[in-house]
Amino acid sequence: MKKKAAIITALLMIILSTTYGCTATSGSNYNTLKATDFKAQIAKERSEKDSTHHYRLAVLYSHYNNTRPDFKAAISEFKKFLKSKPNKGKLVEEARYKLDLLIRIVGNKETIRKLKDLDMTIEKRRKDTL
Repeated sequence: MKKKAAIITALLMIILSTTYGCTATSGSNYNTLKATDFKAQIAKERSEKDSTHHYRLAVLYSHYNNTRPDFKAAISEFKKFLKSKPNKGKLVEEARYKLDLLIRIVGNKETIRKLKDLDMTIEKRRKDTL
């Protein structure tokens, strides 16, 4: 079950990262960032206050090269971006799409956690009846 969950999560992350690419219309390209540079780049983007900084933060939080992705933070940033009613057609569509995928990833992780708990409970009961 762990292997299947890991595969599903990995596939969703790949789809999220590659479907539209990781380049915001502001010209920021995070594909060239090293895994160790994400924390510093996130701190830098937090100080930016232009119309797409929430979008860029969300991409950084959920980027496939980020060794410590924070999908919940990415969801929050995409929601802030969309709430700001940006006048960026393609970027808005990308944000909606990526937000939907992230919500599904987080939901799947919660489902996997519950299934693991259930599996442990069933295994314990099985051992108790022997």
